[in-house]
Amino acid sequence: MVDPGMSYCTDFAPSPARMVLTNTVLTGTQLEKLIKDLFLSLDRAYTPSTPLDAYCASIFPQLKQTSPVILNGNPIGGKSAFQQHWLKFPLTQHSVTSLDYHVIPGTNTLIVNVSGKVRFDESGKTKLGETADVDVGIPAAPTGGLSVRNIWGSWLGFNANLILDESCLNVPNAENVNSLNWKVVYKPEDVAVVV
Repeated sequence: MVDPGMSYCTDFAPSPARMVLTNTVLTGTQLEKLIKDLFLSLDRAYTPSTPLDAYCASIFPQLKQTSPVILNGNPIGGKSAFQQHWLKFPLTQHSVTSLDYHVIPGTNTLIVNVSGKVRFDESGKTKLGETADVDVGIPAAPTGGLSVRNIWGSWLGFNANLILDESCLNVPNAENVNSLNWKVVYKPEDVAVVV
């Protein structure tokens, strides 16, 4: 029986064994939440009360260990190399403005194209609170009640392409990201950060 509220994808063959039932509204909502959570993990600030290993592991945790990662046209390596590299970035704020996804027939994967805006903290500190001039290891907590104020730069445009296992819709916290290609597509002249 065919439900009119559902969409059916066939892998170029109408046989019932190869038919995949997908509720497109539910899938889109689940995928939007997953993508939002992935980019929130990139924006999460480090706190000295969090062990550094745990903080590092919280950056894009759904990447598979051997997933290829490309940042602005530069290959970074797998999950661990990407997480270590991202620690050197200043704080970020991502805002996803569009999301497009398609099932790759016969592979149990989705290709996801994400566009949005990102801005960087231009105070001269990395996510760990280190300055570009001095690398002292894990930063100390601010003293004397003083807090560090972020100096946010202008918004840059970014585009990210991901290949995800379809299982990400059922088990969103598992390692189900097969690849990540993140690129700045628009940079205003007044931005100080070089990606």
